[in-house]
Amino acid sequence: MRLTTKTVQKARRHLRAADPVMKEMIDAVGPFTLRFDGDRFGLLVRSIISQQISTSAARSIRRRLQEFAGPDGLTAENLVKFTVEELRPVGVSSQKASYVADLASKVNDGTVNLRQIGRLSDERVVETLTQVRGIGYWTAQM
Repeated sequence: MRLTTKTVQKARRHLRAADPVMKEMIDAVGPFTLRFDGDRFGLLVRSIISQQISTSAARSIRRRLQEFAGPDGLTAENLVKFTVEELRPVGVSSQKASYVADLASKVNDGTVNLRQIGRLSDERVVETLTQVRGIGYWTAQM
């Protein structure tokens, strides 16, 4: 099922009618605002960076990493050029820098094909992503 405005509205109407607790929550929270982000590589980098640190620290590190990456951005093609040691000064731990480097390498060599991953079953997505060091079952499911 595609997530369209029409399907979101239909789901919201159903939940409000079917469950008084959900109706109250929907009324209190307001409209659905989730937006699709097609930058799969960037999302995985953010997931790695965010593990076991505060949201504000993760944002700060991600911003510095984006600045460090320069105009070519947070792409596998760009990040594979940097060593773990070169990534460290932006605040990425050695371990997480090695995870980001492994992700970039595996995306570049085709081990992890992010262009096709949306067409795979959930189980196959998990199998594919957990080949990357630092991406475990929970992160892959996310």
